[in-house]
Amino acid sequence: MNFKCTYNIEKEVDNYVEKLLKNKDLKLKDELLKTTNPEIQKMLSKEKTPNAKQQLTKYFQKYYNQNIQQIEQKEKLLNKAWQVVGNQIIYTVESLYKRKFPFKNLIGFYTTLPIYPYSYENKYTYVGLNEEIPEQLMSILHELNHFMFHHYFGHLRDKLKYKKFHLIKESLTFFTNPEDPGLKNQEDLRVLYASKYWENIDDAISAAVRKIEKE
Repeated sequence: MNFKCTYNIEKEVDNYVEKLLKNKDLKLKDELLKTTNPEIQKMLSKEKTPNAKQQLTKYFQKYYNQNIQQIEQKEKLLNKAWQVVGNQIIYTVESLYKRKFPFKNLIGFYTTLPIYPYSYENKYTYVGLNEEIPEQLMSILHELNHFMFHHYFGHLRDKLKYKKFHLIKESLTFFTNPEDPGLKNQEDLRVLYASKYWENIDDAISAAVRKIEKE
C-alpha cells in the first residue's frame, strides 16, 4: 500500500473545528483545548466564536510559514520510514484479519492537535505532527486496524448501532497496539480478548458481539 503524509492547512483547521468547536463531548473538548497554546485557547474559548475557521486558517498559515523547513523534514522522515517498514505494518493487520488490506493508497495529514481522526470513505488518517516516528507509525497501525474492521465487518454497524460498533472497533486495537490501554469502557472487552488464545479475529469479534449484546 502506498502511504504519504503531508501537512495540509485546510485539514489541520478542519480537525480543530471538528474537535474544538463542533465536538459535543464537552469533557474531551476541554481536555483538548488545554493542550493548545494560549492564543488558540483565547480564540476558541467561547462556545460560538465568530469567524473561528478564518482565524484558525490565518493562524496556521502563519505557523506553517514559520516552520516550513521543520515540517518538510518531518514529512520526509516519516515517508521514508514508511518505505522501510510499511509492508511489515500492512502484514501485521493482514495477518490479524487473515484478509488483504482493502485499498492501495492512504493519505496522512499532520495535525498539531493530539487527536487523530480518520476517514475510511476518503482513505485518510491524521498523524501527530509532534510525535516521534515510532509513535507515528504505531498510530498509523492503530488506524489501519480500524480500516480493516470497517471494510470486513462494516455489516455489524446496522446490527449493533453506532455506539456498540464503535466500542468493538476501538477495543480491537488490543491486538495491534497492546501498549495502549484504551478507554475505560473498553476494559471488559480487552479482558475478554486476553482471556484465551484466539484462532482468528472473527471468533474474537463474535465473542465481543455476544458480550455487549447482553449488556
